[in-house]
Amino acid sequence: MAADLPTPTLRLMTASDLDACMELTELAGWNQLRGDWETILALRPDGCFVACLEDHIVGTATTTAYGNAFGWIGMVIVHSDCRRRGIGRALLRRCIDSLAHCAAAKLDATPTGKRLYDNLGFVDEYFLGRYVAQTPIVPKPVALPGVCLDSLLPADLPAVAAFDTPYFGIDRGAVLAAWQRRTPDYAFVAKQAEEIVGYCLGRPGLNYETIGPVVALDGSIAQALVARVLGQVAPRAAVLDAYEHTPDFLAWLSRFGFVKQRPFIRMYRGENAHPGNTAHLYALCGPEVG
Repeated sequence: MAADLPTPTLRLMTASDLDACMELTELAGWNQLRGDWETILALRPDGCFVACLEDHIVGTATTTAYGNAFGWIGMVIVHSDCRRRGIGRALLRRCIDSLAHCAAAKLDATPTGKRLYDNLGFVDEYFLGRYVAQTPIVPKPVALPGVCLDSLLPADLPAVAAFDTPYFGIDRGAVLAAWQRRTPDYAFVAKQAEEIVGYCLGRPGLNYETIGPVVALDGSIAQALVARVLGQVAPRAAVLDAYEHTPDFLAWLSRFGFVKQRPFIRMYRGENAHPGNTAHLYALCGPEVG
């Protein structure tokens, strides 16, 4: 692309843009598939944007709104030939404006992107890490007294969302349902006396199979859930975006081939009135949606 690029035009993303979005995903080396783009666009079609130069899409950004509590900004990609031209900043401002009805806007930042987010008024909340296993080892099944692990079915979703809400901070049932529909074989729920005590979802990716979210009352349940997903994933490569406040869980992951690839910083802008209870969160739903 020419060095003297004109000012880009920002507009709403449409389904016809998704081939171009996937091209940017592949150029950036990200993990999302077209199905991820379709899901995110369907969740909030009036909150996903592209930046265009003439007829070329050179940037993307998406949002997911969780009521009025907070909105999520994700999929901020700018073509490598068009960086340092203010395109990413313009897309972020458009996302922030589209989430004006929310008390806060949140995102997961890489260290590279953090400076831009700092300048836009985002502040650190806590730290996360991306853990990758090129050839994951499947743990041997471990019985948990009184706990039953089963496939997570659509009928379980209302109860799963209710279990999840106090930990995530707000009801994200629509996102959980979308992820379960995408890959039901990677969806598991843990129950004790018919009460939900944990769940795990997953989905395929361009480079790795993604595991998450993982939410559980304790680490042994989280490990058992991830072990079930690994039984479905292996020998394909796997990725899990984990909360860094879970050292025992992270040590367990390392025993089965997971290595930390890079950090993330969870950041927010505005009033963080719904922080949730991270003590029971083990892995993200994904940097795209939280």
